[in-house]
Amino acid sequence: MRDKLTKEFGFLYKQTNEIDAFNEQFALLRKLWMKKLCTPLEEVTSMNEQIVKYRQSTSQLKDSLRHKTDNF
Repeated sequence: MRDKLTKEFGFLYKQTNEIDAFNEQFALLRKLWMKKLCTPLEEVTSMNEQIVKYRQSTSQLKDSLRHKTDNF
């Protein structure tokens, strides 16, 4: 009997789960959006500058390593 009811009215359970999943994702998106809005522009700019600096440093270190291994 339970199987028959689940077969006939199973779409109600799926729809509820989909709505709950959507609401959960929406809440996470809202939390992320508020976090992004709360980050000061100076901090974001500073982080971007540090990323550029670290990429340059990493590329220089890779070149130095490659040069030293070639000389070895």
